[in-house]
Amino acid sequence: MIPLTDVREPADSSLAYVRLVHASPAPAADPVDIYVVAAGDPVTGEPLLNDVAFTQDSGYLDVPEATYDVVIFLAIGAGVEPLESVRLVDKR
Repeated sequence: MIPLTDVREPADSSLAYVRLVHASPAPAADPVDIYVVAAGDPVTGEPLLNDVAFTQDSGYLDVPEATYDVVIFLAIGAGVEPLESVRLVDKR
């Protein structure tokens, strides 16, 4: 996963924009489930995005301004080790 900086600002200053793109061409990483959880929280419940295929883009999603962990799993069910995890830090 490669975090990219964007200059877009949401209309509501208490929100942030997040855009997620599946950019790994590896056949072993297709499709994936993407979870966005509060930093340090366990991954539970339903993914924010499920069955995301290579090149799919979430578009801009509004999320409350905070620090999050984005965790990616193969879309084959629960109980598997994540493929990738990255922390999105609130820097305001």
